[in-house]
Amino acid sequence: MVKSNQGYAVQILADRDYSIALMHEAVAHYRDALQEFTRERAPFEWARTKINLAAALEFLGFYESDKASLEEALSAYREALQDRTRARAPLAWAALQHGMGNILQNLSTYEPGTERTEEALRAYHAALEVRTRERVPLDWAKTQYNMGLALASIAERGPGTSQLKQAIAAFHAALQEWTISRAPVDWSSAQNSLGLALTLLGERESDALKVQEAIHAFRAALQFRTRARMPATWSATQYNLARALESYGRQAGDVVSLKGAVAAYRASLDERTRTRSPRVWALTQIDIGNTMTAIGEREAGTTALEDAIHAYRSALEALAQIPSAQDRDVARAKLEVAQQALHRRRNP
Repeated sequence: MVKSNQGYAVQILADRDYSIALMHEAVAHYRDALQEFTRERAPFEWARTKINLAAALEFLGFYESDKASLEEALSAYREALQDRTRARAPLAWAALQHGMGNILQNLSTYEPGTERTEEALRAYHAALEVRTRERVPLDWAKTQYNMGLALASIAERGPGTSQLKQAIAAFHAALQEWTISRAPVDWSSAQNSLGLALTLLGERESDALKVQEAIHAFRAALQFRTRARMPATWSATQYNLARALESYGRQAGDVVSLKGAVAAYRASLDERTRTRSPRVWALTQIDIGNTMTAIGEREAGTTALEDAIHAYRSALEALAQIPSAQDRDVARAKLEVAQQALHRRRNP
């Protein structure tokens, strides 16, 4: 019991401080505890320790990019299900199904196919059999949200729109319980994820109205995701907003939206600086160049095309310091297109 309690105390500190070293210490305590708590001798404590060990290993698997830790965490959850059955402890069983879904989602990033993600979806669906909205509304919302992420992940890897539409429905479901007043962090995450799914759906279906919905979702998320409160997340959401504005502007032929996209791309670089994130900065300069080129195609004069060329050159300057030949080739090709467009504009 002492080792298990020590592990839990250290795990709380590790979660609070995002400490990998402390989490390794917690894992060591749990492993020692499992020498004492066998399933035959103390099944409840054994299962509880397995669950805590799984959570600690999941943390390490995520922050150390360690697939082996994630695999071990998944095994620990599955072992705990031997004691935390649906008949004996339905909510605990559902929580384990949800946890397994999360780990399977993480594991899917290490593999090319969608098998792990599809397995994660089965785990989330199982959890929702017990985690109903009436019984545990916030847990229901969390599982709906994670299910949406899994569906969106499958959709991103292949064509079609079926999974995207299911993902959007799951995000909308989560937002029924995750309101800005009740769960602002989760609410803003769901709005951002909803926006990403709607942007992709709108692009695949050539539906500007869907992209417009995405823009509303990103702007909603930014009500809570302010630069002062969460600068890195604010920057990422500004970038997502820029992508949606650019997509809408191209589909609808709306120069105002294209200019809004440029402003949002530039805003994202207030945190994603060249010094801090050189490759991201350079790729965003390419995005700015692409959008300025689109503006230049729709407006008279040469200013937008000149700005596009400047952005591409800035990207190439930054990429010269990074081992990324493919990115440099893209930037050079885009620069050549913009230069040719500028030449035609100046010499009609």
